[in-house]
Amino acid sequence: MIGILAAVAKQERVRLSERVQAGLERAKAQGRVGGRPKVKREHDRDAKKIRRMRGEGQSYGEIAEELGRSKADVYRVATTLGCRSDSASAGGPLSAHSAYTKLKTYKLEYPIKCAPIGRPL
Repeated sequence: MIGILAAVAKQERVRLSERVQAGLERAKAQGRVGGRPKVKREHDRDAKKIRRMRGEGQSYGEIAEELGRSKADVYRVATTLGCRSDSASAGGPLSAHSAYTKLKTYKLEYPIKCAPIGRPL
């Protein structure tokens, strides 16, 4: 009895996936494009301000705070626009890499204090 129900359920899943695939092919043939629309960050409302502020050497955090946006959003817009700070373009091949510059910044400005195992700081 259970085997029969499992076979029927499997067949229904196969039919469902076939119907979905056929619907996607029909939509593609009609010229429809699926998925989320692409965002054009070069047409962002603050693009000129972000480009100017990065050119002046302000950090992503400072720009985000001033414009009332997230730091990640400012970074995405700036990278789309091709903005680089002077220190990133002059420091060598790894200095433009954001993870490297963050690590370098934290090492210089915010040393991490680690306690020995079993002892509090």
